[in-house]
Amino acid sequence: MALAHRAYRKGLALENGTRRAFTSWHWYTTAERVESDCERLIQEALETFSEPVADRLAEAMARWRLYPQIGLVGTMYGFMEDAPDGSRGAVVSTPSMHLSPETLQRLANLGCGLDFRSVRRH
Repeated sequence: MALAHRAYRKGLALENGTRRAFTSWHWYTTAERVESDCERLIQEALETFSEPVADRLAEAMARWRLYPQIGLVGTMYGFMEDAPDGSRGAVVSTPSMHLSPETLQRLANLGCGLDFRSVRRH
């Protein structure tokens, strides 16, 4: 994982035309890579960052009313295809993810949410 220190302010315009609903501060991010094991990526984030500083994280959560969250973005690549009715659309794989009870418990122990977003590229 690489240090990323990025802050996003509430109301900031996003590429898709919407605006950020809340302010967020990102401490760490992984390098972009081809990986199909979402659970392994989450476990890596827990082991590298969250669990080693769990006590300090809990203190910061209480003091500043923070809500820790692990964000996972899946990017699916597809292609354009003609439908029988003559319309044209992107064919992209549907994302899926499985998390074991142990990983869910580790997230819960930290009071940590999980944000999974999928992005289509074609």
